[in-house]
Amino acid sequence: GTDLVTLTIGGNDSNTFINAILACGSAGAATLGFGHPCQSIYGSSFDNTIDNTTYPAIRNALAAVKAKAPHARVAILGYPWIVPA
Repeated sequence: GTDLVTLTIGGNDSNTFINAILACGSAGAATLGFGHPCQSIYGSSFDNTIDNTTYPAIRNALAAVKAKAPHARVAILGYPWIVPA
């Protein structure tokens, strides 16, 4: 009988969000905000974690929601963009 399910999910998987904030914040501070220190130092490591760990976890969570509430609308609420998509 559920009509709507809302989720905020993914940012804490594998500590991706906090690791990116701390690592990229430190890198930016060390370069006084010049250049692209996060990208230069970490490359695609955060993207890779999202692709290989976070994305599958989100898919599994959505499948579980669908199994429990097959007719519900599902809204995934986003996090602020701190790095390019």
